[in-house]
Amino acid sequence: MKAFPLLSIFAAATFTLSLPLVAPGQSVEGKAWAIQLPQLELRDATVEESIRMLANKSRELDPSHQGVNIVCMAPIPTETRLNLRLTNVPLREAVRYVARLSGMRLTAGPNALLLAPGGGDSGPSGFKASPAAQAASGIILPQVEFRESTLPEALDFLVMRSRALDPKKQGVNVVLDAPPEKREAKITLSLRSVPLGEALRYAAQLAGLEVAEEPYALVVITPKPKTERARNE
Repeated sequence: MKAFPLLSIFAAATFTLSLPLVAPGQSVEGKAWAIQLPQLELRDATVEESIRMLANKSRELDPSHQGVNIVCMAPIPTETRLNLRLTNVPLREAVRYVARLSGMRLTAGPNALLLAPGGGDSGPSGFKASPAAQAASGIILPQVEFRESTLPEALDFLVMRSRALDPKKQGVNVVLDAPPEKREAKITLSLRSVPLGEALRYAAQLAGLEVAEEPYALVVITPKPKTERARNE
């Protein structure tokens, strides 16, 4: 069952809505960073449903109620379904994850956030440490037991436990960005008194994946080739 109403395709050739101008002195990206989403949950949502939801959320949370325009500059993938759960994350980062999981990349124009064709994640810059990773290291799981669990099932459990054990009940955001075949990997794991970050890392490794530390989330991804890894270090 669809969680959100359908909308017309957001493509450059068909986008006809009147775009409100950004307030003087504030860029679109700056506004998108400033709007904080307390919670976002997408369950088997289409890309266009996800874009519509984020645009509506931005208007609700913007004191001026103008929000941030989000424009897709390519035909939206109709078969892609997104599952994403985030808490306390800037709108800009939520849009970036939707773009990333849709095989697109996020850029910013004068009056809109743009989802452009092609991959290549435009991650946040200027962060020397990952608050998400620091939070994950401080949450100790008394017990972890997986028996032939799929990777999404294992990650959902870890996120749920992180929220239950976090005194602030916020937990840690975990984003799964992996090919479909990796999602079906069976995870069998038994741990006691282990930090959340380590449990997540073990589960990812058992599926042939790794964990990338970002400011607002830990992202489970396909390992980079050794040559590319060496070039980035």
